[in-house]
Amino acid sequence: MNLGQAVAVAVAVAVAVAVAVAVAVAVAVAVAGSYRHCHYLYANPGFFY
Repeated sequence: MNLGQAVAVAVAVAVAVAVAVAVAVAVAVAVAGSYRHCHYLYANPGFFY
């Protein structure tokens, strides 16, 4: 493996890790947001009426 291939692999790994982290954060935020929203509705049934 030459330097160019090593750099390409390093960049690919860095991008893959960044995407994985971004997806994990997005999922965590979505889950936390939906949980908070549902909990709010559950705690305030009058919100529906």
